[in-house]
Amino acid sequence: MLNALVIVWRESLEAMLVIGILAAWSTGRGGGHTTGAGLWRGVAAGLALALALAAVMQGTLGSLSDRGQEIFQALLILFAAVLMT
Repeated sequence: MLNALVIVWRESLEAMLVIGILAAWSTGRGGGHTTGAGLWRGVAAGLALALALAAVMQGTLGSLSDRGQEIFQALLILFAAVLMT
């Protein structure tokens, strides 16, 4: 549980850093006139999609048998490995 918490914390800090950089860049480009509303809509959409995906994954994982859960988790690990390469 602590490992997952540390990973989520680290990834959240990274996301905040990227959002901060994009916000600074978008306001700096237009001479300070750009509000960055599109950026915040994107952040809200990303959070909503992440929560929806988490709910779907939790529901899927809860409805599988023990063997099915192991296969599902293995497929997620393989998918994550493909995304990182």
